[in-house]
Amino acid sequence: MKTSTTTAVACLLMCSATTTRLYAQAYCALRDPVHQVYEMFPDATSYRSIVRTVGDNAREEVGKRLPFKLHYNELGRHTLYVPVQEDVPLGVVHVRSEESEWGLVEIVWAFNVDLQVVGFRFQRCRDPKRSTVESGAFLAKIKGKGIDQLLAMLPEDGTKSGPRKHKKAEELASVTLRSALKTMVVTEAVWGQDVRTIQLLARSRNKFPQAAKVHLIENPYPPEVLDKLNDQLGANGSTINHSTVDLVRLADSQETTLGFLVRTDWKLGGSVRALWWTVSADGKILGVETGDKASAQESKKDLDSVVGATIEKLGQCATAAELAALEILVVCQG
Repeated sequence: MKTSTTTAVACLLMCSATTTRLYAQAYCALRDPVHQVYEMFPDATSYRSIVRTVGDNAREEVGKRLPFKLHYNELGRHTLYVPVQEDVPLGVVHVRSEESEWGLVEIVWAFNVDLQVVGFRFQRCRDPKRSTVESGAFLAKIKGKGIDQLLAMLPEDGTKSGPRKHKKAEELASVTLRSALKTMVVTEAVWGQDVRTIQLLARSRNKFPQAAKVHLIENPYPPEVLDKLNDQLGANGSTINHSTVDLVRLADSQETTLGFLVRTDWKLGGSVRALWWTVSADGKILGVETGDKASAQESKKDLDSVVGATIEKLGQCATAAELAALEILVVCQG
């Protein structure tokens, strides 16, 4: 099993540094990032920046997932900011623009590591109702929400502000809501792997706070693991998309393994959901969580049933959750 040995800080330092020239070229760049990042994440002790190109793939993804489009002027090089506390990522900061009756509105968004709203602020907005929307009441409605929950708040056509659309504050609120959704989708489309790494680092330190080193496993499915899985799963086959698996091994300063954290996409029926598995050093499922709160209750009983499972205890797998747990344990065992 090939590993990439690194500390959490080194992982984030592999991100591209942003330059002044790139700030000048960006369509809606974050102004004064030092001030804004620390204001939105006051517990941060530093931050990293990741520069990526927002291209046609992001525009297509926005068009597929949302009832509005990404404008061509929004393409190009942009920066995602990652505030960290010591070496633990706290979330991301990104700024995007949205059209309104008062011209372009630029909004700085702060999301947690799961891309749920932490806060926002207008960087550019000429709407006289700006102060009303910036008040705590609107933030309270969207704080902690992700894409699916914010989509449910949109009116049917995704562009109007609803039955009271004549109220200017509600029009700006609708613009702000669209901006949040666009920012989330673009972040997933362009910085998807970066976000997964950030999530791994954050959860790793949360689950194993005593860990001194984080080892990213570059190939969780070497030939020997695939052979073991064929023997263990037999005709049942895998319910996990191997290309989506991220695996880290947590170790102390002496390189003693403390445990593992695994992120997978899990196929159950006609749906796919992200799962986070925590595994002990001696091969026991310590916990499993789903990043999809809307579907968490649906599979909670099955997922809870595999907590404490080992390869020996699972034996003949009777449920999809047990099959997935068996595969995770084999992958961690290597």
